[in-house]
Parts: sequence; C-alpha cells; structure tokens
Amino acid sequence: MISLPIEVQLRILKYLNFNELISVKQTNSYFNNLISKYEGELTRRKFHLISIRSIKELAYSDEIIDLRSTNFEFTLTDQLKEKWQAAIDKSTRLFSHSGKKLFICMRKKGDEDASYYILKLPHYPKNLKQMIIVRCWLERLFKCDFDCADFYNTVFNQEMINILFDNDKTISLQFNIKNVSLRAGKKRIENILKFYLNHLSNSEYQILNIDYLPDRYINFGVVDTTDHHINILFNIIINKGNKILEITVEGDKIAKLHDLIIEYIITSKDCSDMAPKIILLCTDFPNFKLNERAENVEIDDSDYHHTGWGPVSAAN
Repeated sequence: MISLPIEVQLRILKYLNFNELISVKQTNSYFNNLISKYEGELTRRKFHLISIRSIKELAYSDEIIDLRSTNFEFTLTDQLKEKWQAAIDKSTRLFSHSGKKLFICMRKKGDEDASYYILKLPHYPKNLKQMIIVRCWLERLFKCDFDCADFYNTVFNQEMINILFDNDKTISLQFNIKNVSLRAGKKRIENILKFYLNHLSNSEYQILNIDYLPDRYINFGVVDTTDHHINILFNIIINKGNKILEITVEGDKIAKLHDLIIEYIITSKDCSDMAPKIILLCTDFPNFKLNERAENVEIDDSDYHHTGWGPVSAAN
C-alpha cells in the first residue's frame, strides 16, 4: 500500500472506522505520520455527549478511562518545556472552575442511555509528564465529533489550552459539537462566552443554547446581565449565522438584547451572517412591543415570556 499514490492511500483509509485507523497508525512510523497529517479528513471518533461534571454527579456504574493504558509520543522542545514548567509552578488549572474534583464525561453515539466514560485528567498538572498527558488527551478530544455538549458553570481553561499547544498551527483547537448548551453564573459568564468564541464556534450547523437564569437546567446562567455580556452575545448572534442554525438565550434581563436584534434587522442591509433562528426566553420583559416588520414570530404567554423569530430579513 505504501507504494500507492497518497490520494489512493487516503481513499482506502477513509473506508476504515476510528478503531481500525488507530490499529493501522500503530503499524509503523509511516502510517502514523500519514494518518496524523490527514486526520481531519479521515473518520473521527463519534460521541453523543461531552460534559464536565463534579464527583457528586457521577454514578458508581460510570467507567473511568485508564490513563496508563495509552502511550503518547510527544517531543518537548526546550522552549516549550520552560513555558510548561512556569505553568506548573504557577498552578495553572485545566478547568475554568477551581473545584478540584472535576471530570470530563462522555457517552458514545448510539448508547445515549448508558453510563458515562470518565476521563480523569489532572486538574493542576504537577509535572511535565502530566502536562503531556493533558495535551495529548485534549488533542484527541479536538479530533472527535460530539452530538451535544452541556457545560454548566465550567469549561476548559483557555490559558492552559494556549500554553499546552503554544500556537501549534497543525491542530485545530476547536471542539466539533452540533448542539451546545452553556450555563453560567455571573462571575463565570464572560469566560464561558469567550470559550465558546475561541473553541466551540466553528462547528457546522450548530444549535446554541444559552441560559442566564441561575440554578436552572436550561442553557446559560447569570443573575445580572451586564451590557458587556449582552454585547458579546449580540455579536455572536449577528456574526455566526453561517455556523449556527438556532440560538436560544434565556435570562431575566435580556430585553436590551431583544432591542439590539430588532434594531439591527431594521437598519442592516445584509443579515446573511446573522443566526437564522433566535429564541429569547425571559422572566421579565417589561413594556414589550412587537415591531410591525417582524416575521414568523411566536409568543408564548406562560410562566416565561417566550419570543422567537426567523428567518430574518434585512432592511430594504
């Protein structure tokens, strides 16, 4: 097979599933390098769900992945070693939340009701070996496909991701997730929004749910939504329409977001980059007045004021 043109080799490899690719990759250095180089074009390992959970949320039946079962080949340069050691000395954490007992939880596709696979990575890596383990597992996660993600108050620490990958242009630092639910309290909302923009926003045909209500099951979570947070959300809505199929925002003070969206639709000549379907769920929408130009609007006058519209059209 090695004597065949690269194009033919890749065509053959595309017929293999993820586990078969791993087996071929371990055959020799040639196939290891070839599959690593074109991994983005080959079969990805598929999961139903990824989330970050505390030890209290786990069940005894959940299966813990043995980190010792995998050998990672990684060349650590002197420059990178120095940066990593500085991060270790500073106790840079893996997750955005400082809680110590946090775990990465995954469910396989087609096995949605089964127990979790638990990836127990060092939250505060204490040596270079642990840094290598964290980096290589994150790289694996970047190369998987997930149907959905549920991040409640905690995501990965962007500082740690940047330190581990150090501007490595050969690896996309984007998680491939179709349906993203983000929920956060007031102190963590900005970090989680930025994490979305930097590491979650490139997936095609994505559905994004954001919950601003504290201690609720649905989507993001902030008690007092600041103008700064609203502006970040607004920019996601008007600029990520080529990636997002639908965005839902739930909160108690998002009337300003509604007004910004309406104003943008009225005044903009081109809404092609805007999310095609937007749903706002709000407990308090004072003096709500629907713009006469709004199309395909649904209002549910129940416990929540629920406003949704789409598709949007620009001003004439």
